[in-house]
Amino acid sequence: MAVAKGLLQRVFAFSEGASSGTIAVAVSVNGGSSVGSISFTGGANAIGSLELSTPVSVSEGDLITFTPSGGAGATIPGHFYAVIR
Repeated sequence: MAVAKGLLQRVFAFSEGASSGTIAVAVSVNGGSSVGSISFTGGANAIGSLELSTPVSVSEGDLITFTPSGGAGATIPGHFYAVIR
């Protein structure tokens, strides 16, 4: 088993355009169950963040997946960030 290299402590998501409705983003590590979900209301450059109540151990090479759903708009880029310490 790999030794944890850090702790996933906080995640961010934002849409870079005029979106509407509620945007939800599920966050998981290595395809496992969700470690948390970001939810925010769309708008011009809308942003949401989540500080994990229990940080998640991660190792080098782990895959952190952000799965957005909801909201409305066309051709709106999204950005996702993870804070690991």
